[in-house]
Amino acid sequence: MANNRNKAIRGEDLELSIQYFGPDGLPMDAESTPEIRITDADGSVVLSSTSTGVTRSDTGLYVYTYEVGSSADKGLWTDTWLADVDGVTLSNEFKFLVTDE
Repeated sequence: MANNRNKAIRGEDLELSIQYFGPDGLPMDAESTPEIRITDADGSVVLSSTSTGVTRSDTGLYVYTYEVGSSADKGLWTDTWLADVDGVTLSNEFKFLVTDE
């Protein structure tokens, strides 16, 4: 089972997701597959912006599975998502904690 943003254990998979909504408040798909970028606790880019591996799980819900390396730096990492939804470019930033069990 993959970890989530609350606890990303080194050496295990981490499931990152984002939910988009339209102006009516209902889930809405992005105009194309969103891009994700991941930076470590020091701000170094560990995953350049890409839509490769991002999957649509449900209407407006996109998921990316990231393999946290066993020697990855512990600390607060950032995943940034970029997408166009209903003609508006959105950039959303989330944090996740890389730790040992």
